[in-house]
Amino acid sequence: MLIAIFGTGRNGSSLLTRLLDGISGVYTHSAEVNFLSAINDLALKPWVSRAVRMNATIKPLTNLDKPVKTQRLIKRYTSQINEIVNDYAVELKEQDRLTLGKDPLLKLKEKPNYIASDFVPEFFKIVSHWVDSKATTNHHIFKTIETPYTEDYQRLFPDMKFLHLIRDPLDTYSSQKRTLLYKKCPSWYLGKDNLDTMIMKRWIPHARAISKNKESPNHYLVRYEDLVKRPKEIIEGICNWLNLPLPGQPTKQTVFGGKILNRSPQRPSQEGVEAPMEVTSGMKDKFKYKKVMTNCERELITYLTYDYAKELGYFKDIPLPKCGAIIKKWIIPKKWEFANNSNIFRLGLSFLKLFQRRFIFLNSLYRRCLSN
Repeated sequence: MLIAIFGTGRNGSSLLTRLLDGISGVYTHSAEVNFLSAINDLALKPWVSRAVRMNATIKPLTNLDKPVKTQRLIKRYTSQINEIVNDYAVELKEQDRLTLGKDPLLKLKEKPNYIASDFVPEFFKIVSHWVDSKATTNHHIFKTIETPYTEDYQRLFPDMKFLHLIRDPLDTYSSQKRTLLYKKCPSWYLGKDNLDTMIMKRWIPHARAISKNKESPNHYLVRYEDLVKRPKEIIEGICNWLNLPLPGQPTKQTVFGGKILNRSPQRPSQEGVEAPMEVTSGMKDKFKYKKVMTNCERELITYLTYDYAKELGYFKDIPLPKCGAIIKKWIIPKKWEFANNSNIFRLGLSFLKLFQRRFIFLNSLYRRCLSN
C-alpha cells in the first residue's frame, strides 16, 4: 500500500513523516519527492522544468500513461539517493549508523522504460530494500508537495491512502517567506512568484482537494496546529485509520525505521534556530520569530483563501477584507519585492515580476469579487 503525505511545504510534513517512521512493516521515505509532475515532463524531454522542480505549476498532466526512458528516471531520482546518504544517513547517532551500498536505482535498468504507475511502487521496493535488506515492508510512506495532482494519483493508484496535512495559510506563507529571506532568495525564487506559488499553486489546490474528498475513506485530514499540540493522539488516529500498529516512539522524530538523528536536515524558518527533535508547539513565540508578512500580503491571502480556511477551522475571528482596499494597497510597489537582488539582472527581473505579480493577483481578486 502506498501512503502519501500531501502538504504545501513549511507545514510540518517532515515532522509528520518522522513521527510515523518506525511502524512495523512500513518503509518511510525520508526525502521529499515529486513523482507525477516530474514523470509527466520526462515522458517528453530529458529534463524537468523549473516550475515542476519548484512545485510551482498547476498545469494538467497529460503524459502519465506514456513510457519514460529508464535512464531519464535514474538521472532524476538519483538525487533522492544522494539526499538519503548525505543529509540523513550521515546524521545518524553512532549506534544507529547504516552501511549503504551504491546507487540502488541501477536495478531499474532491467527494463528500458516505465510508466508512472509502474515506476513509483518499483522505486520504493528498490529503495526500501537498499535501506534495510532484512526488513519486510508491505507499505510505503512518502511526502510530496504535488497538491494540485491528487486526482491524478487517485487514478493511477486507486488503493493509495492520502494523508493531508494542512496549516493556516497565513502561517504557511509567513514561514516560507521568512525562510527565503534569510536564504537571500528574491521574491520570485519559487517559480514566477513566491506568493503565487505558495497560495495559488499549493495551498488553495490542496484545500480544494481536501474539501472534495472529505467523505472518502481513503483520505485523512490532519491540521498542523493539532499535530504539534497533541502528537500522540494524532499519530494514534492516523494509525487506526491505516489499520497499522503505532511506531515505537510516536512522539519522537526518527528515520530509517526508528533510528535517531543528531540533527535535522530541515531548518525552522528563523535564522540560527535548530530544529528540535521533539515535537514543539509555539515555535514562533518560543524563538521570537521575526514578523515578515506585510498587511497587504496578509489581507490578500485572507481574501483569496477565506472560504476554504473557514471550512478548515481557521480565520474564526477574522472578517473578510474589502476587495477594493486590498487593490489600493497593492498599487504601490513594496520594499520587500526588491530584496536580495545581488546584480542588475536580478533587479531587472524583480521589476518584471512586480508587474506580473499584480496581474496575477488583480485578476484573482476580480474573479473572487465576482463570485461573492
